[in-house]
Amino acid sequence: MTQPELILALRKRGALLEEWNALYRELMDSEAAGLLTGMAEGGQFNPMDLMGMMGNLKPMVGAMKRIKELSELLITLDTQILEGMTGFIGMAPALEG
Repeated sequence: MTQPELILALRKRGALLEEWNALYRELMDSEAAGLLTGMAEGGQFNPMDLMGMMGNLKPMVGAMKRIKELSELLITLDTQILEGMTGFIGMAPALEG
């Protein structure tokens, strides 16, 4: 990986992380997430709230799938970046001498 390719990969990584963070925040801030968390913690809930939440589940599932895709892309990109950086580190002694 050349230095320009490494710079582009790092920029792409930043953009992917921004999208990942935005989706995660949106997911955690959703009303359905709040109801699910309350149910998981053994809190009281109104069955009508659960019915209302059902309409919000489809976008949540879509967001979770995209977060999974982004996570996989980030893992692949991080591996490529580390391999590219290892190449530069391996060249360092040759550049010094």
